[in-house]
Amino acid sequence: MSDCWTPTHHAVEHEDAETLARLLANGADPDEVFSNMTLLTHAIDTERWLCR
Repeated sequence: MSDCWTPTHHAVEHEDAETLARLLANGADPDEVFSNMTLLTHAIDTERWLCR
């Protein structure tokens, strides 16, 4: 497995909602798992770190 984020996970990590929406609209899998995180759990994890 690659250590590089997928484009959708990269968008989540960088809070780039516009890019994420475009990727999903163009067929990206909303249930994609990378590093044991779905897009949703990655977003929650990212938000958790921002709130500290």
